[in-house]
Amino acid sequence: MTGYGRSRRDTELGMIDVEIRTVNHRYADLSVKLPRDLHGIEDRVKALIAETIKRGRVNINVLLDPAGEQRPRMCIDKEAFQDHFKVFEEMKFFHKVAGEIDLKLLAGFPDLFSRTVPTLDEDKFWASLEPIISEALGDCVQMRAREGERLGEIITQSLSNVETLVSDVEEMAPARMDKVRERLRKAVSSLTEGTDIDDSRVMYEVSLLAEKWDVTEEIERIKSHLALFREYLGEGGVLGRRLTFMSQELHREANTISSKANDSSIVQKVVLTKEEVEKIREQLENLE
Repeated sequence: MTGYGRSRRDTELGMIDVEIRTVNHRYADLSVKLPRDLHGIEDRVKALIAETIKRGRVNINVLLDPAGEQRPRMCIDKEAFQDHFKVFEEMKFFHKVAGEIDLKLLAGFPDLFSRTVPTLDEDKFWASLEPIISEALGDCVQMRAREGERLGEIITQSLSNVETLVSDVEEMAPARMDKVRERLRKAVSSLTEGTDIDDSRVMYEVSLLAEKWDVTEEIERIKSHLALFREYLGEGGVLGRRLTFMSQELHREANTISSKANDSSIVQKVVLTKEEVEKIREQLENLE
């Protein structure tokens, strides 16, 4: 699910800024960007995030604006300075080169200067960083929860549509079974005309054949899946993978009804049912 959270705090190490962004993804994919020389705490950051976010692509960006002694300092490479100055003096003396050896001249040589970056203690930085991440994570989770509620409403509507379509099939099924039995009876009677086969035996065999096309069990399983689907949605929590499996079961039962139906009106209802189940499956890709 999509989410965003940010937190900034002024600490003894400087201003720490944490930004967390999440987008849809089938699995948990965490990416952490940390200040230089602090990559050793990446696993701690990921572990903290993984406790709360189980699914989605997560980008965590941590910035540090160092304070006081933690700021990089400009230094002069004294040995390099002396070497450059000596060379210029020799050029003036031995080669009669005109001009002054001054700051403007020396400033044109960047290798004379360097920045020293103080080494940060990872444990000390983590102690300051952890509560900031937790705060940003809280904001991100709230946003994801709001999106989850919206997705739940969309899924619930599709579930209602599936229930209506399955109810229609359930109402149509008995009349369709009567037609199937009558068609089979006529076909068998035609094949056995002029033989001594008992009519009761014929009807028994017809009933056995007709049962193979009965969709009552599939309808009952779909209704059971829908009830369980709603129950899980009501419980909340991490549901994406569990409900994705259930949507696959709904699709499988619908396919079975379609293959057994042998009736254009029922097949049309099943096609619409599968479309609604596909809508559910697509939304579940966004649900944790």
